[in-house]
Amino acid sequence: MPVRTELQRRETITWAANSSSSTQLKVRGLIRGLFLELTGTLNVTGAMTAAVAQNPGTLVPSFTVRKNGKVLKQGRWIDWLTRMYAYGYKLPAETAAAAGVAAYPFRSRIYVPFITPHARRPVDTVLFIGQGDRLDIDITFGDVNSLGTGGTKTFTVTPQVNIVVDEMTGNIAPIGVFKELNFEDSVGTTANTNYQGAQMPVSPVIQYHSLLVQCEDNVANSLRTLESFINDLTLQTQGEGGTEQPYGIISGGQNQNMVNVVQNMVDAVRVGVYPVLFQPYYEGLMTYNLRGAGLTDLRFLIDHAAPTTAGFVRVLTNTIEPVI
Repeated sequence: MPVRTELQRRETITWAANSSSSTQLKVRGLIRGLFLELTGTLNVTGAMTAAVAQNPGTLVPSFTVRKNGKVLKQGRWIDWLTRMYAYGYKLPAETAAAAGVAAYPFRSRIYVPFITPHARRPVDTVLFIGQGDRLDIDITFGDVNSLGTGGTKTFTVTPQVNIVVDEMTGNIAPIGVFKELNFEDSVGTTANTNYQGAQMPVSPVIQYHSLLVQCEDNVANSLRTLESFINDLTLQTQGEGGTEQPYGIISGGQNQNMVNVVQNMVDAVRVGVYPVLFQPYYEGLMTYNLRGAGLTDLRFLIDHAAPTTAGFVRVLTNTIEPVI
């Protein structure tokens, strides 16, 4: 009898400096997710000033997954490391570049799910690719300075992204699509007790599975680093029921430790990451998702300390939309 699931490497996308490429993934049927693996070797012959803090995933500043032209996933490679942590997946060990004069093989792996993480029935959002459908992935690469600043450096093993497809057979009809998008705001260098810039889209078709607030600081030479500068966090809605606060007020530390303990996270608290979980926290039930129907406004109210250099609040939105 044939197997129900299989993993196959379907594409290898080769690095080209500061450019984007679009590749159609040759898949059909039910797709559970994609494993992406980034590899290469950076050879430093003149000492770098510093290695970029979150390398090597910083070599891919943007990738997008589209079904029939509609965006399902969009963000930076390193965004999915945060998502994997928040979903309770184990973060693979990464091999990063450093600042010394040496050759540095690097490797990073991420999993991009179509099934719903921490759900009672994850396959409710398995991605169906029929005979007339197409699935595309757009990848943008940076250059050697995406891994480190200063010095003399080249790639002696050309970077590439291998794409492994996690697929299954069967007659399951998905009832939703699991989308992972993002936005960010600059918060500068000044503390703010009532920051309200983190505003999410609302719509009758959007259900929020989770919201991940990520704080970053743009540090000279190291570029974006994760930094914990949230004091208190509140989620506020406005709509037919008036103004409500479905999450918070809660301190940044309380948020991080509550999630880490109650969700039995595989990895330790991730610096600068504040997960707000709906379906994952409440026994994986979709009925606990935050629904956009009836809402006119959805935003975070944040009391934050002063970032060290140039702060950013980045929100990773993870939503379920019904199959139409």
